[in-house]
Amino acid sequence: MLNSEEELRYARQISVPGFGAVAQEKLKAASVLVIGAGGLGCPALLYLAACGIGEIGIADHDTVSISNLQRQILFHQTDIGRKKCEVAAERIAVINPHVRVLSHFCAATPDNIIELISNYDLILDCTDNFETRYLINDACVLTEKCCVSASLYRFQGQVYVLNALMKSGERSCDYRQLFPESESLASGINCITSGVIGSVAGIIGTIQATETIKVLTGTGETLINRILYLDSRDMQTQILEIEPEPKAVGTFPKNIEELRSHSYHKTKVCLSSVLNEEEMHREICNGNVTVIDVREYHEQPELNVNNKIRIPFSELTSEHEALKGLKKVICICQSGKRSKMAVQILAESGIEAYSFSKGVEDWNLHEEKSEVI
Repeated sequence: MLNSEEELRYARQISVPGFGAVAQEKLKAASVLVIGAGGLGCPALLYLAACGIGEIGIADHDTVSISNLQRQILFHQTDIGRKKCEVAAERIAVINPHVRVLSHFCAATPDNIIELISNYDLILDCTDNFETRYLINDACVLTEKCCVSASLYRFQGQVYVLNALMKSGERSCDYRQLFPESESLASGINCITSGVIGSVAGIIGTIQATETIKVLTGTGETLINRILYLDSRDMQTQILEIEPEPKAVGTFPKNIEELRSHSYHKTKVCLSSVLNEEEMHREICNGNVTVIDVREYHEQPELNVNNKIRIPFSELTSEHEALKGLKKVICICQSGKRSKMAVQILAESGIEAYSFSKGVEDWNLHEEKSEVI
């Protein structure tokens, strides 16, 4: 039950129709672990503490550096060199004394991940590399825990709710079902650091906190089997509905012992970037880029561009012969939705991948106008 001070503190939340004291009490009874106290973790932690989560764990193995201060808003200049998890714990404890805060100074590894997440109701994946995302995902699936995950790239971000218990009694899609891991293409390939706009990290981390509140209280429609994309350059958002694929045989650890022995890639690959007509035209003119039409073979019209190949989206998850040797690609489809999904799959395979923001007809029209000019 809420005490009188908590009723005052959370009054604006409690007064929201459809939320109320019952939902607030669910937050108080809940425990959440945030893995990664960086650009995503900092804003998520601020709002989770402020909203009244009963217990918050913070897991991070890094210390504060000056390059963090542009987006990791829990930290100050005087914190440089200190452990992120300890500083974050101090700050959110000041924000809300009713929250119990636990600090875990460690990296998530196959040896400790099960123990790390075991005492928490819900996990926030606020990490910045794919091997850790797969590891957290696999641990959450094995322990039947929901994970709210997100990623950032320059002006863009995306959020999804993984392995959530649905009304049917089944679990929603997990990270491997969204982005299948391709070992043969990913091994040994690295990507340059591409940067991120600090305020975008704040937006996406805050959305993670909002989805967490919704999942824990059972309010609203969460991002289950859906991906939310944000491109802050034009403040456009898209929500893609996902039809989960069956788990690929041999890629998912079946038990804790297999998880501990599973080989998680130590590679960092680029996330996708969305290109407009001018940007795509410039990339093609610069050369050394292949355009992949990810529409099905029957879809029209023909794409008006040189150096193109056609690989339907449904074939990208397999080891496609045409992908071998490609280093930089632009994906295009009928509307811009499948191409965004395609670049995620290709990026996970170590290919520098971009998506055209619109569709084939828009691109063809742009090229026709360019030729007239």
